[in-house]
Amino acid sequence: MTRPTLPAAATPRARRTPRSGLLRRGLTFLEVVFAAAILGIAALAALELLASTDNASLFSRRQALAAVEAERALMVASDAVKAGESIPTTEALSDALGGEALADCVIAVTANEIDVDFTIPSTSGDPADDQIVTLRISNLVATVTDADGDLLIRMERPVPLSTTQGGGD
Repeated sequence: MTRPTLPAAATPRARRTPRSGLLRRGLTFLEVVFAAAILGIAALAALELLASTDNASLFSRRQALAAVEAERALMVASDAVKAGESIPTTEALSDALGGEALADCVIAVTANEIDVDFTIPSTSGDPADDQIVTLRISNLVATVTDADGDLLIRMERPVPLSTTQGGGD
């Protein structure tokens, strides 16, 4: 069986005009431009995500280094309080301690002495026989602030100074 042939005017090649080829090429160019624009926007979004991740990493590093420096300052102040010496109050952190992450940061240590009373119940069950123990402590507070004065970290440490016992009333 033979296939019927179409007249020359009915074939797709014959129906094309020079103008339809230019239109198709123009549409292809627009498709490429739109695809490039979409890819460019996606690349910019990825770069923005990378930048925000880098900022979060720097902030976490600063927090961790500030915590280490605050703990160090509390240890020095605790030893000074136990020895009856004055505590260092303010210190500028140098690049050598925390690198560039803590450059221009300041650490401050304060001490507040307070008395804390504890009641130790008697074995007899009589409240008049209860023992009252007063514990004098120095509450040390270390704060690390950046160059703008923003707080990076605040840590506290109680240091016992003396204990006195008293009887019940």
